[in-house]
This record gives sequence, structure tokens and C-alpha cells, in this order.
Amino acid sequence: MLDCQALLQKIDAQIRGSDGVGLSFAGRVQLIKSVLLSFEVYWAMAFLLPKGVIREIVKSIRTFLWKGNSSSGYPKVAWGNVCKPIEEGGQGIRDILALNRALMSRHLWSVIKHEKESIWVEWIAHYRLRDASIWTVNAKRGAWSWRKMLELRGTLLPHIQLKIGTGESFSLWHDPWHNLSPLILRFHAVLN
Repeated sequence: MLDCQALLQKIDAQIRGSDGVGLSFAGRVQLIKSVLLSFEVYWAMAFLLPKGVIREIVKSIRTFLWKGNSSSGYPKVAWGNVCKPIEEGGQGIRDILALNRALMSRHLWSVIKHEKESIWVEWIAHYRLRDASIWTVNAKRGAWSWRKMLELRGTLLPHIQLKIGTGESFSLWHDPWHNLSPLILRFHAVLN
């Protein structure tokens, strides 16, 4: 949480700097969508934010939405309802946790697709995966952000369809082509 202190300070400074009390409710919603969440999106594209940081961001934004400044106050509607699309009765403010997970899933997708033009993907392939697959690499080793990104594999797996191709980037043992589970996980004890 200490690493994300700059993000929290930037959001709080923006809230204090804006005249939230003078803005209408619709004006505060627009300010949240266009300015405050842009700071979070920038960070969320690079890091999987800790849940404590996300809670603090939501708390600051929620208070600003209902009160117009960063002083405490009670919300009038559940935050989950505020984050619904306008067509469903919400305010169209993005759910920060879901947005962060989606943006980080994009990085994981780059590794799955073996995007060769990405230096980061090449680094992951050589130093994190080595001879393993993204599906079977140990999630208990490595930096906190790497471990958290690997936890997103379960979210992505049901949405992946494998296509028959040349076989260059396919592993019979490591890729989840059979019942969405890599064979190496099913037959690990037999192989050892």
C-alpha cells in the first residue's frame, strides 16, 4: 500500500483542488469519470493494485460524489449500483477492481499470445517462464505483482479457444487443450 501512496495523494489533491461543493451531482460524476479515474487507469495499466488501495480510492471517490469534498459522509446508494451502466440505473462509473483486473488480464493475454514485438513478453518468456507454460508456471515464486497476475489465469481460461495452427507455439503437455486443463497437471505424479 505504501508503494501506491502517490496515487492516493494525487486523487486526494485533485478532490481538494476541485470545488466539489459548487458542482452539481452530474458535474461531480463527470469529474470522477474524466479526471479522477484517469489517474487510477494509468496505474492500473501497469500494476495490479492491492485491494486496500482500491478500497481507499473508492472511499475517496464515493465521499466526493455524495458530499462534494473529501470529508466523510454517508453514501445514499450502494457503490455497486453507482458502478452500473446508465442504462441499468447506475451512473456509469467504472468498477475500479474489475477495471484493474481487466487491464492486467491484457498483459497476461500478451504472454499467452506470445507477442514477439513486446520486450516485456520476451523478458517474461526468458526469465519467468523458461521452459514452462503460462498455465503451469508456479504462482508461488516471483514478485507480488507477478503472483497476482498469475492468479488471473483462472479468470481468462474459460474464455480461451485454441485453434489448430502450425504447432509452433503449442505444447501438448503444458497448454490447456483438453477439458481446459493442461495434461502436465493431470499426469504430473505419473511423469515423476
